[in-house]
Amino acid sequence: MSEINYQQLAENSQPFERIYRWRGDDPAKADAIRLGEEALKAGRVAAVLLAGGMATRLGNDFPKGLYPIGFNGESFFEIFAAKIHALQNKFGRFVPLYIMTSDATDDQTQAFFHEKDFFGLPEQDVIFFKQGVQGAVDIDTGKTLYSAPGVPAVSPDGHGGVLSALKKFRLLDDMKQCGIEMVCTFQVDNPLIPLADPELIGYCLYDEAEIATLTIRKNSPTEKVGNMVKNNGVVQVIEYSDLPLSCAQKTNPDGSLAIGLGNIAIHVFRLDFLARILANEDFSLPFHTVKKKVPYIDQNGVLIHPTQPNAFKKEKFIFDVFPFAKKIAIVEGDRRLCFSALKNAPNSPDENERSVRADMKASGLF
Repeated sequence: MSEINYQQLAENSQPFERIYRWRGDDPAKADAIRLGEEALKAGRVAAVLLAGGMATRLGNDFPKGLYPIGFNGESFFEIFAAKIHALQNKFGRFVPLYIMTSDATDDQTQAFFHEKDFFGLPEQDVIFFKQGVQGAVDIDTGKTLYSAPGVPAVSPDGHGGVLSALKKFRLLDDMKQCGIEMVCTFQVDNPLIPLADPELIGYCLYDEAEIATLTIRKNSPTEKVGNMVKNNGVVQVIEYSDLPLSCAQKTNPDGSLAIGLGNIAIHVFRLDFLARILANEDFSLPFHTVKKKVPYIDQNGVLIHPTQPNAFKKEKFIFDVFPFAKKIAIVEGDRRLCFSALKNAPNSPDENERSVRADMKASGLF
């Protein structure tokens, strides 16, 4: 796949023809909610939780899903399970939960669910699968890092690895056999996630789109979220680290950001769209080079746990599948009701447990 010219993508971005207003005053809202609720009542919806990351940036050595983010120590996993119970109570169906883990998180995640009796969810409706891995090289030397003598250091291949993992484990076939038609994906570090939300699902159905993606209005030019752009009718996302500063700061005549919609990794996919693209043996997503903290052994064989990013590794991003879709429904939500990510340690200035709990309280959802 050819190198992506992010400068060109950003500079040539065009306005979106239609932006739906999630939890707002949208003419299609009633129809969207009706369609989404019908899908949930009929058991046509599955949820895919992307939970391959460890809580290393938070100063812990366990999967981020186990982090006690709730006011009474509830983990992310418990919060998401409660949301599924709420859907079951309202629509009479459990939403199957597919959890993508990694080599680093799988054992602890599965053990935690068994210890907690799956939080009351039917065990057969919680399906675990592992994403792939990628190697890492030292930032300064470019040499391969090793986790043990002769064993290259590896880490998860990014949230975009969910596509190849779904294919590898034939999970789309499993979903199809269960009557699933809509697949909702989300990341593990956002407790405000509107899990399998009927309105968002409904906008995908109402718009006859293959994907619906929930976005927010960025609070600064360089906010660390994906950046929604459109070129020649094709919707794409530019990761914040790839967006040139000059493009990030560009404004419209009214002073608003020209690239102002942030992607927050909350998507709805039609199952037949995923099946179509994954049936192509030549399909692949591009790799992005990112900086990460990767444990490694030094020249004396001592295992080092770095406190700062020390390695380059390659990851796939799920939003790179957008250009393959025939149509995408762009939905803008209220960040107070859908987005607050836990990324950093407690002593960090933002995106820490204090800010997330404050956002949880302000949302009125907890």
